[in-house]
Amino acid sequence: MTSKRKVFVIHSLRSGGAERVTVTLANHWAQRGEQIRIVCLSGQEPPFYSLHGSIDLVHLDLASDSSGVISAVSNNLRRIRAVRSAIADFDADFAIGIMTSMNVLTILACMGLSTKAVATEHIHPPEFPLGSLWELGRKLTYARADLVTAPTDLTSRWLEDVAHAKHVRSIPNPISVPLPEGEPLVPVESWLEEGRRLLLATGRLCHQKGFDLLIPAFANLAADFPDWKLAILGEGDDRNQLQALIDRHDCQDQIVLVGAVGNVSDWYFRAEAFVLSSRFEGFGNTLAEAMGHGCACISFDCDAGPSQIIRSEEDGILVPNGDTDALERALARVLADDGFRKTLRSNGDKARARFGEDQVVDRWDEMLAGVA
Repeated sequence: MTSKRKVFVIHSLRSGGAERVTVTLANHWAQRGEQIRIVCLSGQEPPFYSLHGSIDLVHLDLASDSSGVISAVSNNLRRIRAVRSAIADFDADFAIGIMTSMNVLTILACMGLSTKAVATEHIHPPEFPLGSLWELGRKLTYARADLVTAPTDLTSRWLEDVAHAKHVRSIPNPISVPLPEGEPLVPVESWLEEGRRLLLATGRLCHQKGFDLLIPAFANLAADFPDWKLAILGEGDDRNQLQALIDRHDCQDQIVLVGAVGNVSDWYFRAEAFVLSSRFEGFGNTLAEAMGHGCACISFDCDAGPSQIIRSEEDGILVPNGDTDALERALARVLADDGFRKTLRSNGDKARARFGEDQVVDRWDEMLAGVA
């Protein structure tokens, strides 16, 4: 029998892959009648993704930055006490940390409680160093966790070898088809003219996602494919830089930065192809989602994630990480060949069987039952 009372500990419920995974798991268990609490380090703010009505959402308002080492220690002690209180008051069977810093706080907060501590990694740690204190905290605490999960085998091995984690399990992130809707609802037709074909990319506008590599690759093909439009969904600090890159290639008519949207499924269903240009990933949620929605997918073969999602030449194309020439050739092939694109789209639909919400939650239930 799996736990009926679970607490998630996360920094916030803003837009993001780890946040979406958290909400997907929490909603699934809540719909099944389990009692779920989500504890956010941030202050009061509405969640980007819709939550099941029975979920208890707690904001600790303890996310402020620290001014130095002493301040950081003091602030984190306050956070540990607050998280511990939120877990104990709920009489939780499991406390599930989301991402490294919350994992460390959750494991420490559970010490001395009967609650089982679960740590979840959502990025490949070597690609995203957090600083010496948090790296040390991970090494000192992960061995004490009752369960540590990673979205790929590569990250699982790293956690065992470098972070000295025990009880490590690999489990993919769940995808939902269609995805739950939220605000803002942005109609595809408001950005895509009638008769145009859609190549989609989505993610935070930041260095990691590699849109600065994707934009020139597509721009080099734009004249040969005038009926295709590249739409990039998401928001972030690099918006101005990326818009300047689009302007420099004079591709404003064929490359657009749409911003954040709450109806991503509408865009996936409308797109004929999807591209992931990330320099690194923890898993690649958007890639699995796009495949599950029937898009023909192209992806850089970055260290963690895409190679466990795409079976190259069968349900997508993997290109060497960072190789923009190879990316350009793969894009040209998919955009030009209707038959090949149709094959990739139909085979990609099998991603639902591998990464579907029901299947992944069943695996979570098995893992937690084993720990309990």
